[in-house]
Amino acid sequence: MRITLIGCGDVGYAFAYALAEERTDVELRVVDESYPRAVKCSSLPLPSTEFIVVNLSQEADIARVLKGSDIIVNTVSQSFISKVLKLATQMCIDVISAAPIPESALALDNQFRACKSVLIPDTGFVPGLSNLIVGRILAIHDAIDEIGIYAGVLPLSDRDSLSQIFIQSPSNIVEEYSSQVRIIEDGNVKSVDPLAVTDIIDIPGVGRFEATYGEGLGTLLYTLRGKVKRAFKKTIWYAGHVEALKVLRELGLFSAKPLDINGAKVSPRDFLLRLLKLRERRDVPDMTVLYIKAIGSIDKRRRVIQYLIQSVYDSQRKLSARSKIAGFTAYAILRLKISDRLRDFVGVVPPEVIGMRESLFTEVISWLVLKGVYLDVKGEFLNHR
Repeated sequence: MRITLIGCGDVGYAFAYALAEERTDVELRVVDESYPRAVKCSSLPLPSTEFIVVNLSQEADIARVLKGSDIIVNTVSQSFISKVLKLATQMCIDVISAAPIPESALALDNQFRACKSVLIPDTGFVPGLSNLIVGRILAIHDAIDEIGIYAGVLPLSDRDSLSQIFIQSPSNIVEEYSSQVRIIEDGNVKSVDPLAVTDIIDIPGVGRFEATYGEGLGTLLYTLRGKVKRAFKKTIWYAGHVEALKVLRELGLFSAKPLDINGAKVSPRDFLLRLLKLRERRDVPDMTVLYIKAIGSIDKRRRVIQYLIQSVYDSQRKLSARSKIAGFTAYAILRLKISDRLRDFVGVVPPEVIGMRESLFTEVISWLVLKGVYLDVKGEFLNHR
């Protein structure tokens, strides 16, 4: 079996690491535009590994690197991914994507079905593992009123705002907080200002955090529409960080509109990202927190259920918590596919649909726990019969 891995950044490397730990019967083809990244992934102990350094902007190059592939694992969010998915339907190749893909790709369901192949989007952290858990919550309840997803990637020790920005992607943070994000309200998708409301959330056993709306429901925007009254994803931060984000935005530093400075056109956003690049901190030990709280009913009895997932910097494997939880979740889905546990699925398969099936959900979660991910689940009824 040949697996083609598109992108070998932190998440791609974590995926390849998990693959190398478990499989001796697969070939891995690594595709990345960066030579050092491609070499790093291909140096892992797999029986057969090749790397191709190429910019996939041209369809001919994409077709060349996909040729002979059984499964594509994507870990990058770039414009060429639409071309990759289109060619995958023509070449009848299964696709697992740990990175967000264009929502237009969901319309490829019929093409993947015609091939009897699958496209599984959102198999990273959030959206990704969060969707799997939401699928399980939906499956065990008769009805769900509200689902709140609280997630964050945070530095283990330094709690200042710069550390919190660097531990994630500064460009992603700037992009998210300079536009509207989507939630589900009254059963319908609604766009909101991510910084309009700041909540304080106490996560049992973890601590107190600030929380702001974020883009992170992924395919849940479609699978939950009309099925739940309210659903949202909120990003959690250490205290004081949200105010810093508000100040930066109010100063106009998130704007992409160029300013004329002494005759030179300068984008405030580019200027800010350049400043952050100069102050960049690498290899800061991190932790990921995923806390999901849902309110629903079983046999007309109101019930609250809470899932807590935590991961910390893996010093043994030298993997950040963020890359490990995303890359390992994608690999856990690949395990299901390789072992033929997904044989009943064709077309576009959101991860929450996989999570609805208890045996598949248990297999993914059990494997992640085996690899050092912490899990806690609590449920209680709010009233008697």
